Amino acid sequence: VEGREKRTSLKRRGGALRVFEACMSGLALLQPQSEILLSITRQVFQDALAFDKNRSGSTNNVSFDIAILACKAIKASSSAEGLVVAVFAQLCLLISSGNSDLRTEAGGLLERVNIAKALSEATTCRDEAERRASEAEKENELLKIALAELRDENRKLQRDIAVFSASSALT
Repeated sequence: VEGREKRTSLKRRGGALRVFEACMSGLALLQPQSEILLSITRQVFQDALAFDKNRSGSTNNVSFDIAILACKAIKASSSAEGLVVAVFAQLCLLISSGNSDLRTEAGGLLERVNIAKALSEATTCRDEAERRASEAEKENELLKIALAELRDENRKLQRDIAVFSASSALT
């Protein structure tokens, strides 16, 4: 009975891992820049790192299996650079994991992405965004000045209308 329960448990674990793999792969391929993928990846890596830190000699844990599947899914994505940069610190820790398969996958993921290029592109995007924000602030200030001038002119016209109405009423 115990052997059958263990086989059933291993089958269920395998099934759950396949479901996770399919979902993670689909998400990494279809939405590689999504916040949900980043959140899941960070949690998966955090769990593997926590188990690795507290392990008692065991290198076979579902947390490792899930982290390995996550690395593979991300590696298969064509646009994973931003995600890899976002989890770079965790990947660096995972390459010193007690689980050799996880070390290999984390290292392969780091190897696949040109971190220097991704950081350079991110810096360029940030600089461009800052430039556009600065231009928008300048334009906003000019619009505030123009609005103040229009309000002053409107007040003058209102006074002129009031004076004209008052003089028309007298005649």
